[in-house]
Amino acid sequence: MLKILPADQIEDVLRKNIIGRLGCHADGETYVIPINFVYDDKGLYSYTLQGKKTAMMRKNPRVCFQTDDMGNGNWRSVIVQGVYVEVTEIVERHNALQLLSNRYLPFVSSVKSHLGANWPFHPGDENEIDGVVFRIDVLEKSGRFESFVYAPTFPG
Repeated sequence: MLKILPADQIEDVLRKNIIGRLGCHADGETYVIPINFVYDDKGLYSYTLQGKKTAMMRKNPRVCFQTDDMGNGNWRSVIVQGVYVEVTEIVERHNALQLLSNRYLPFVSSVKSHLGANWPFHPGDENEIDGVVFRIDVLEKSGRFESFVYAPTFPG
């Protein structure tokens, strides 16, 4: 049965996950792409290279983000409505890159989740990390979940 995810579990899903899907919309086109992220009290942080999603979010900063936990037929899903903000101020960019560097990544992970060419080691100089660091300021969070209890029945 589909149920509303309590606020503490919404926070748990956002803090534990590292991959989500970002939805943006501009010039009559909607674009949904997977991104790496880290969540803290200020919002969701990520980084990307200049491209389609960056151009679209600069035109229309209102975005939607979704991430989930899935396993054994059980799932929890969180949706965030938010606003795209480029992080250009040096101290905040440094802090965002530290958050991204310090999150737990599986050893086998996407190149897009690696910060710099020396991954898994932190780059000596953060200026070596190309791209745009951005934050999604959270306007609204919601979540749903479904749990299945498997109780096999045996004839006889």
